[in-house]
Amino acid sequence: MIRKCPCPVWVIQPDSGPRFGRILTTVGLDDGKEAEALDRKVLELASSLARGEGCRLDILHAWDFTGREHDTSRSEITPEIMDSLEVLNISRRKALMKTLLKSVDPEGINMTCHFPRGVAEREIERFVAQNKIDLVVMGSRPLSGFMGLWTGGAAEDVIAATNCAILAVKPDGFVSPIEQALVGDYPDWRPPNAA
Repeated sequence: MIRKCPCPVWVIQPDSGPRFGRILTTVGLDDGKEAEALDRKVLELASSLARGEGCRLDILHAWDFTGREHDTSRSEITPEIMDSLEVLNISRRKALMKTLLKSVDPEGINMTCHFPRGVAEREIERFVAQNKIDLVVMGSRPLSGFMGLWTGGAAEDVIAATNCAILAVKPDGFVSPIEQALVGDYPDWRPPNAA
């Protein structure tokens, strides 16, 4: 369901309660219009739920060096340069978060941003366990191609490792691979109520 369903998927765990006292949303702060749009969509949905429930909203962005920054960090550089790279990296991410937060109305929401360094899935799991999170709202961009058949995304990992409810949200324009297969085999097929 998480990989193939085009609409948001809400997973209720056996230990989930009927009300939410604390909601966690996760954002990737990745480059690209689709990634930015998904971050906005997830944050808007989570803030709306937090306002409706009258509960606290935590916004988490886990980060680590990637790409050229990672190559630089693995070379033989001084600890001082490494420290300045980390400061530059986190400053850039905080600026991206500040821009993202402008897309939501903070009125009536107690929200806090967190920037742990590490792998997103592990940091989400750790935060949920340490802070008694009731609901995690996160984007779900399943892997495509061959790898997508065997491994899921972060949402699946978080579902398996936590006892809280999860709301996995797809990017706008996501087309289910099932629908793609149907259209490939049956070109005249359209989803119900489609024009």
